[in-house]
Amino acid sequence: MATTLRPGCNPENIGYMLLITTYVFFAPTIVTTALRLWIRRRDKALGGDDATITVACLLSVALGAINIVGVASGKGHHACALEKSAIVEVVKLSWINQVILFITLCLIKTSICLLLLRIKTTTYFSWFIYAIIALMSLTTLEAIIALMVECTPVYAFWNRSAGKCRSPNLRIYSIYVQASFSVFTDLLCSLLPIVILWKLQLPTRKKVGICVLMGLGLV
Repeated sequence: MATTLRPGCNPENIGYMLLITTYVFFAPTIVTTALRLWIRRRDKALGGDDATITVACLLSVALGAINIVGVASGKGHHACALEKSAIVEVVKLSWINQVILFITLCLIKTSICLLLLRIKTTTYFSWFIYAIIALMSLTTLEAIIALMVECTPVYAFWNRSAGKCRSPNLRIYSIYVQASFSVFTDLLCSLLPIVILWKLQLPTRKKVGICVLMGLGLV
């Protein structure tokens, strides 16, 4: 945890911002997922998209818990305001957080893709969606592998005295690749449902409402 400030050390602590974000989205994540599963189960319409979003929800809860523990351990403080043991703990939690985050993002967008396959089932569209899922999985995997192989053993990433670490360039560039493709799939998963739903035989008012909800992913 925080210790006596060293000369010239910035006392700023932005950990509270992470806590606010975590608490604000904690309840809506659980409630909306639970309502979705309840309605799908009631209508006997559970599918692969529900399974993937459920796992993503559970991982999101884990991320929130890790954020809370991380802030309690000193995350949000400048390194110069922390004991060495606190820095090790914060970096370890951040490393775990990144791995879970990559998987969670991939599962959320995979769920959206599987939902689209339930709405539109033409052959070429199915191939396109499966290709997107495969590429998302590959870019997620390469980012996680880059995190895991940077240091030997793995825990040397947060405790540098326990082993050897390579240049962080591989990790940095792999995350650039993952992030770039993630931006593309964010746009795709937000806009493609709107295009598909707009063509359905529904009242215009209902179409607009559904499209607004689907488009919230752009936020």
